[in-house]
Amino acid sequence: MFKSSSILPMECVFELAKLNQKIIKSIEIRAVEKIGVKGRAGYYDTIGATKDMWQHLFSLTNLLANYSGKKLSWQKFEINKYQMGQYQTYLNDLKLKSSTTESYFSLEGKIGDILVKAESGKKLGTKETSIQATYEDGSSIKWNIDKQKFLAIYNSDGQLINSTSLSQQNLLNDHTNLFNFILQENPSRFVTNEQVICSWLTFNKIKNFKTSLKKYKDGIYPVKWLD
Repeated sequence: MFKSSSILPMECVFELAKLNQKIIKSIEIRAVEKIGVKGRAGYYDTIGATKDMWQHLFSLTNLLANYSGKKLSWQKFEINKYQMGQYQTYLNDLKLKSSTTESYFSLEGKIGDILVKAESGKKLGTKETSIQATYEDGSSIKWNIDKQKFLAIYNSDGQLINSTSLSQQNLLNDHTNLFNFILQENPSRFVTNEQVICSWLTFNKIKNFKTSLKKYKDGIYPVKWLD
């Protein structure tokens, strides 16, 4: 195992991916938070959670894939499940009488044989932004992108076997490295034009998927529907 303290955040992901030359079975993408949408009435109710967050989550996932040299074939992405939710006091927060805008969504689909799960929402019982890749043998790598940034490796029993904190200094160094890649005209560490276009195509697939809007209680996680 490598000494993680000597490796920069994104390079750490890259090295881990090289060490784990296994077949990816699933990817879980999560961006949930405790705050609601109060004060964002002019914007949020016209956008919703899916449009607000999907491209961001999509880009982060592709950055990891680009660093590992395992680009994902999103053109093959097929949606199996998509559910929208709205927290119980959403209308009160935005001083609205009615709204069909979602403050939460959960999504499940496939890229070939890879299962993809994504969720994002507001006024939930926890705050977390993370991406987790699980391999066929059950082992996994999890990248936490919140303030308490860390990278963790789990074995097939779900036990933590190694982790590294991603310090502020390392983050600054990583930004410097990205700037150097620009100067060197090296695009390998960035989301490609094709991937940006693909993010909109996948969003259109989501938008056209028939679903309903359900209510959930404020401050709960995992989400449990009231309807």
